[in-house]
Amino acid sequence: VTARFAGRPQGRQLVHRTGSGDLWIEGCATHLVPGGRFLANPTAPSTAWPPAARDADIYGNLWALAADPRGAQVLVAPASAPHEWQVSGLAAGAWTWLGCDCVGNVWVAGPTGWRRFCPRHAGIGWVVADGPLAGRKPTAIGRSPADLVMAALSDGDLVELDATADGQTLVRTLGRTPGPV
Repeated sequence: VTARFAGRPQGRQLVHRTGSGDLWIEGCATHLVPGGRFLANPTAPSTAWPPAARDADIYGNLWALAADPRGAQVLVAPASAPHEWQVSGLAAGAWTWLGCDCVGNVWVAGPTGWRRFCPRHAGIGWVVADGPLAGRKPTAIGRSPADLVMAALSDGDLVELDATADGQTLVRTLGRTPGPV
């Protein structure tokens, strides 16, 4: 890591590339954007080190998981106030994965389940998105070819996630590995 990232990796020392191509390093004070410029990261609310953005939603909000004594806290740097991370409203917990899709949903998952949030309907808050995902643990999250959240599950399934207009979780199996992952 060069000095241009303004810091050194800390915490879990994660490196993330958002869907827009920005490169973030957990613990550093700046991030690299396409074209080679470094920009200052949003300030963090009482975390031990600056979090790295995990993804950006279609509304321009940045999303991160930050270390918390209770597990991980989901943070958002809203498009309307991009210079400061804010607590998202979801209780800190065993969240290990976060991803955004082309429809506007933000998905988080961990050993205790799945949650979904749509900034367009912020008044609804975070919704338990287990449904067909109940008891199924993610081992990786990314974007599918359809630009929806795709998850590799510990049972070997590779699935794409979506939601119906009335908020029901939809899971489409894209493939299966020969064994658990």
